[in-house]
Amino acid sequence: MNLKDLNWGYFSLSLVKSEAVLSFYIAKKSRLNNLHTIHIKTCEVLPEKDGRIELGSFDNLYDAKRKGKTFYERVKLCPYCCNVD
Repeated sequence: MNLKDLNWGYFSLSLVKSEAVLSFYIAKKSRLNNLHTIHIKTCEVLPEKDGRIELGSFDNLYDAKRKGKTFYERVKLCPYCCNVD
């Protein structure tokens, strides 16, 4: 899913070349089932600086998750900030 199709009011977005771009981070500490969680920069449950790795800016969740897998094999999207339902 492309982030520009989501509810614009929910995210703090910057516009670059007419595309929605978000900064993503992955938690260093794994949680349930040894999963490392991917968050956007404005997430309320984003770990502190020393507990996260910056993944970069992406315009879709698939690319953010793929980048997260270069750091950890088992990753998931945050249910609070990356929920697309």
